[in-house]
Amino acid sequence: MANVNKLGALWRTNSQNPKAPAGKGQLEIDGKVIKIVLWKNSYKTEDRHPDYIIERDVPREGYTTATATTPKGGDFHAPSATRQEPQEPNPFEKAAREFEDEIPY
Repeated sequence: MANVNKLGALWRTNSQNPKAPAGKGQLEIDGKVIKIVLWKNSYKTEDRHPDYIIERDVPREGYTTATATTPKGGDFHAPSATRQEPQEPNPFEKAAREFEDEIPY
């Protein structure tokens, strides 16, 4: 029996690059798999600030990404598939490319 409370899984990255995410993973909500990235909160100045920030993994233009698949039954394993699946259009993606600042949320 699958764990009904499990929403997803994260894998730590082993990159030495300080700009690399702390982890990558996926969530499955209502049968839909959403790829996510985990970033260390570099703006943390107080204990009440979060240690990590979770964002939807949106492919950047000019980069090719492999899509992980979730086996039937919802059990998450290490990403193994390399096929491309169409991504839903993100209405904020264009605005994010046009406007960037150093202010967190």
